Amino acid sequence: TSTSKDKSIRVAAPDVDPTIVSPFEGSLNPSDDSASAGAAAERAPLLAGAAQTRTGSLGNRSAAAAHSAESAADAESTFAQDFWTVLTNPVYGCICLAYAAYTFVFGGLAYWAPTFVQKRFDMSLDDATFGLGTITVGCGLVGTAAGGIIVDAVAKRRGGVKGMAGAALQIKFTLIYALLAVPPLFFAFWVNTAKMFFGLLVIAELLLFAITGPINGALLSAVSEYYRTLAMSMSIMCIHLLGDMPSPVIIGAVISATGSYRTSMLLLVAWYVWCLLFLAIALTLAHAALRKLLRKALLSRPTGA
Repeated sequence: TSTSKDKSIRVAAPDVDPTIVSPFEGSLNPSDDSASAGAAAERAPLLAGAAQTRTGSLGNRSAAAAHSAESAADAESTFAQDFWTVLTNPVYGCICLAYAAYTFVFGGLAYWAPTFVQKRFDMSLDDATFGLGTITVGCGLVGTAAGGIIVDAVAKRRGGVKGMAGAALQIKFTLIYALLAVPPLFFAFWVNTAKMFFGLLVIAELLLFAITGPINGALLSAVSEYYRTLAMSMSIMCIHLLGDMPSPVIIGAVISATGSYRTSMLLLVAWYVWCLLFLAIALTLAHAALRKLLRKALLSRPTGA
């Protein structure tokens, strides 16, 4: 019996105390009795071993294992409580704001770039629209797939990362892609030939579309499994309300005020700084969350273990 019990404990190694699913949520089962506390104590050495490897692995195991344990308590919560829980998750919130800024830029470009190309390079509006549309479709297919494949490959090399560790990894790659997209996007509006403009725009859009996969993965990984459907719905509402819905109107007003399409496009690109800023904040908060998980794991070790 003792041997079988030990084996069962080893098999259940990924299962950890549900109170550490997310550093931004308290225990979803505050009525746990001494039996569950004893089970947590038995699992503590396993957590300590994971803590000695890398923080990402620890966050992955803790977040993945606690989803099933918290589902019963979550099922009793109201929509308002669920909405507030997701809304007050700082990592999720910063990712949403970064995504909204990203969508603001894309929405403005989609609406006003054809007119900019028409006036800047003396092209017909039909040719400008066709050229930009072709680039967007092609870069969307290639960039989105490539961005996700690269992140998946890195995650597999680390044994798979989920939870807050997965969010941190995906935010990091989102930030890398976003930073790399800045130079070609900025200089595209300074060149004097259509070929150079379209060439720089291809590079910029490949990198911009590469963001799509990891930023959506980060949104879902930043919250526990129970909240993911709601979290995705809230993010869609956020990016449209703060992103591509007001963007064309605001940029149109700027064009009317300045009389310059180039100035307006450069101001649109400058708005992209908000995306970079919120991604950097989200990454910092995700790393802080992982350190908190690590401290909890170390404190949960039995005295003298």
